[in-house]
Amino acid sequence: MWLYRNLNKKTQIDETIMNSKTEITSRNQKNRIESIDALRGFDMIWIVGGAWVIRDIIAVWKNSFTEFIGIQLEHTHWYLTNINGRSIHFWDVIWPLFLFIVGLVLPLSISRQIHRGKSHLQLYLKFLKRMLLLIILGWVYRGLLQFDWVHMNYTSVLGDIGIAYFFAAIIVLNTKRSTQAIIIVVVLLLYWVAIMFIPVPKYGAGVLTPKGNFMTYVDNLLLPHGSAFRFKDTTGVLMPLLTMTCTVLIGSLAGQLLSSKRSSNQITVRLTLAGIGCIIVGYLWGYNFPLFKPLWTSSYVLYTSGWSLLLLSLFYWLIDVKGYKKWTLVFNIIGANALAIYIANHLINFRLIASIFVGGLARISGQWNGTIIDFSRVTIEWLLLWHLYRYKIYIKI
Repeated sequence: MWLYRNLNKKTQIDETIMNSKTEITSRNQKNRIESIDALRGFDMIWIVGGAWVIRDIIAVWKNSFTEFIGIQLEHTHWYLTNINGRSIHFWDVIWPLFLFIVGLVLPLSISRQIHRGKSHLQLYLKFLKRMLLLIILGWVYRGLLQFDWVHMNYTSVLGDIGIAYFFAAIIVLNTKRSTQAIIIVVVLLLYWVAIMFIPVPKYGAGVLTPKGNFMTYVDNLLLPHGSAFRFKDTTGVLMPLLTMTCTVLIGSLAGQLLSSKRSSNQITVRLTLAGIGCIIVGYLWGYNFPLFKPLWTSSYVLYTSGWSLLLLSLFYWLIDVKGYKKWTLVFNIIGANALAIYIANHLINFRLIASIFVGGLARISGQWNGTIIDFSRVTIEWLLLWHLYRYKIYIKI
């Protein structure tokens, strides 16, 4: 990871996994697709504290509507999946949306690197380096520098993003769009067959309990025993990487559509139709193969990718087609340094810093104290990112 700084001119920075100034070549002219930057920032603002602000408000202002919103800011639990295979919350879409955006900028970045004369070998090494750096950063996030490696959890969001990115990048570099689509369909179908039809010893086939599902069985066969290789809220470690790669690949297909020579209206319509189609197919598939994040099921991939496509279509139409751009600055500033703020949230206690400035106000505000603290925390994070953005400082890998 390194720091790139240019104070003299507006800098164009290569598309990266977690932050980029995204550019495409369309009709032989370079145009930055600002909707991608805004969409990334929209996704990140929930991760870095926006959700906590909403939860604080809900805790004070309770009614049937806010309770519904509160449920949407929680992951779907195992028991809900067993009761209703199509139960999914807004919070379950946040991580897939980010993986989708990783794929969205992938073909654009590869195209630029090839145009600059990079060989396939050089690109493979770049993919590998990014994957390893994300895995290591994920370990740091999990406590690598505490030197308690026996009890450390070696799985992480960053690590999974890095691995899914690596496999998707190799596929995008070496295949056409039609082949990529076929790979997505084949992987999702084989994943469904494995989870639902291969019997697990002592449990049988199609069991979706934490201990009885096929993914847990595979993990127990191939990974060292113990909790070090498992998330606290999920069971699968190895197999979900296959379907996560599919999420990235769906994003890459959308990215290739954005860089095509079709008109803006045609692109918007195709994104919208693709999103609606994925949502319908994913939802119907959920009757047999539940929409569930911990298992990263095939239906979950399609359903969440459908919503990601619709969000992209909306942002693209508003920002790049209609030209409504002023409101995007809040999101652009966050999206430009997504990796920096994600890591900083673990290393810096922004809530404690916020309490220094608004602790007195929070103390006399009664039941609104949590809202004031968390809103101030997000504001401080945003101001830090605004400072980096103002001086064109971007942290990337």
